[in-house]
Amino acid sequence: MRPRRRAVSWCRVSVFGLAAVLCASAPVGAQTCFQRVGGVPGAYGQPPDWWSVGATPLGSMTGRFVDDPRWQGATSVSHISDTGRFRALVETTSGGQRAFVLSFRVKADPAGAADRLYVGFWDESSNQGNVFRLEKLIATATAVGGGTYAGGAFNGRFFHRTDPANNTWLLNNAGGLVVPPLPTWLKNDTRIDVFCPSGPCDEWAVRMRIPIDAAAVVSSDDPTGVKITTGGVFRFWYQIQEQSGVGTAVLYGWPEGIAPAQEGNPPCASIPPYCLPDPLSATAAWNRVQDGGTCTGDISLVASQVYANTPGSITVNLTSPNNFFARPLNNMTTLQPGNAIKATFRLANWGSAIFMSPEWTPICSDVAGAAGSVGPGTQFQVVCNWSVPDPCPYRPAGDPCGPTAGTKHVDQCILVDLASAGGGGPYHFAPQSTWRNMLFNGASTVTKRAVLDARGLPPLPSPAPNRDLYVYIQTRNMPAQRAPDAPPVDFDKLPPAVRERLAKLKIELPRAGGVGKATADAVAQAMGAGQLSSDEVEALMPTYAAYVWYDTGRTMTNEGGAVVKLLAPQPAFGLHLWHDGALHGWRKSFAGSTITELSPNYYRVSVPTNGVSAVIASIVACEAADCPEASPGADHKGPLWWVIVTLLVVAVVALIKKLSQRNNPTPPPAGP
Repeated sequence: MRPRRRAVSWCRVSVFGLAAVLCASAPVGAQTCFQRVGGVPGAYGQPPDWWSVGATPLGSMTGRFVDDPRWQGATSVSHISDTGRFRALVETTSGGQRAFVLSFRVKADPAGAADRLYVGFWDESSNQGNVFRLEKLIATATAVGGGTYAGGAFNGRFFHRTDPANNTWLLNNAGGLVVPPLPTWLKNDTRIDVFCPSGPCDEWAVRMRIPIDAAAVVSSDDPTGVKITTGGVFRFWYQIQEQSGVGTAVLYGWPEGIAPAQEGNPPCASIPPYCLPDPLSATAAWNRVQDGGTCTGDISLVASQVYANTPGSITVNLTSPNNFFARPLNNMTTLQPGNAIKATFRLANWGSAIFMSPEWTPICSDVAGAAGSVGPGTQFQVVCNWSVPDPCPYRPAGDPCGPTAGTKHVDQCILVDLASAGGGGPYHFAPQSTWRNMLFNGASTVTKRAVLDARGLPPLPSPAPNRDLYVYIQTRNMPAQRAPDAPPVDFDKLPPAVRERLAKLKIELPRAGGVGKATADAVAQAMGAGQLSSDEVEALMPTYAAYVWYDTGRTMTNEGGAVVKLLAPQPAFGLHLWHDGALHGWRKSFAGSTITELSPNYYRVSVPTNGVSAVIASIVACEAADCPEASPGADHKGPLWWVIVTLLVVAVVALIKKLSQRNNPTPPPAGP
């Protein structure tokens, strides 16, 4: 008999593709489900309620509804580097009324308002459905409760279709009987969050509560909910159109790869002019979801549970053996053999490389977990023992050790792929793979070279010698100026539950100055043990993150005829920073020979097609008010002379290596 599993989402990830991490995903043509509300101790059976009068989020380090612990177990879709995230729960009230509780979050948005969200439902039993479109109208910080329709936070419209043979969508409330053309429940219960934790308002979310009603009329001007036949199968689709500004946009959708939803002529030439995807398409159908199903997963692994040698580290030792750890969580309610799972570990230079890139080097294949029993809610431990075979590539460029010097970083991105070991399982992994590309690092001055890798990307529709990557630098808790006696986080303003949680984790936040090494070590330890999420770490630690997208070569025409480039995400990279001593503020720079700054903190980087480009990230912790430690180019993103010299050295070394390999070919590394 299969052991009963805890209510957690079932997630999979395509290791060597550009797929998102899909929680509750399933093979093409199969069905998934939206998880029922589970809750947490003290709030079992409770959703993350924001719609009730006086509602407040439960304790998280961020104090936000999107991070409320009552989302625990939600069906989830997390796009690459978590730049976009979707969560879904099914709530059943005491009166038997059911509703979808949904959240959509964008992590890094260089621009402001005018972003759109499309959400579609199609009932297979009746062959009818609706698509709802919201447009975010605000770009400034919202209160904890979020922005409302009544407060001018969003507008929108919605559509219906009743013919399974014809993908024609009609506008509800075309006669203007309800103003605006949105259902009452959507206007009342939807919220828009805009977060500005460190200055720029570059993160936002949409929260929706959608009634489920098998008797709903999809063509109604004010339907009672979405039409879902009880116990039947429905199809679901969403698409976030994040307008990044300066002629670029990013689509986050599930399923991925569906053409942009478009309205108006131009760009949509159909009659009526509503170009929405076909839920029944033979090539790009919406996801099939089983109503009333149970989504369960057995074993989960997140990035914070992967590290090198010590929690929070991704730095390799050159002269002594390295231990790479993966600590997946047992979500089942029974003991499991620790050696019933196995993992493959791969490394790539710190920076951004998609999973098809040859940059990823296998270092351990099919390593079994540690023997012994793993209890419910505790962690497996899989350890990859690996020694650097040749330290020369990790030494600075120009080192006399040889021509390969400077081609590797001591800071490495770690990719882990899980599987059932012989005699173990079968298990559902949630997700099956993850990677870690954030490291804890001390400052006064940090200078890191990162590699932006365009190898393995889908080819451009029209071949070109260069490929544009786009980078947005997001910082948290890194103000340019601060009072040296101010605390990094005001402990006294934290909710009592959060203060109690920090005490249990033995994390002592300083009452003055910055986050020092002792606090950073405690945070890293808790993160590695799965006791703090990445978002919670960012709320506590000074954090520098570089989010990366690539130009797909495709475009989207907005209403009115404006054409924008469509971008797609690839892995992000960054640092959690600590500093002991006086701290008056921070300075940062992002520089390279092919960088163009498009708007504050948003850059285009030209990279050779199927090639790489090096950039320099520099961060300074100011120990005096005038910050004499910072170079004149700090917080100016240009090709500083010393950066250009560094990049030239890197290029020369790469050329020497290439010529050496041509004259002395070596076999490729063994596969997993």
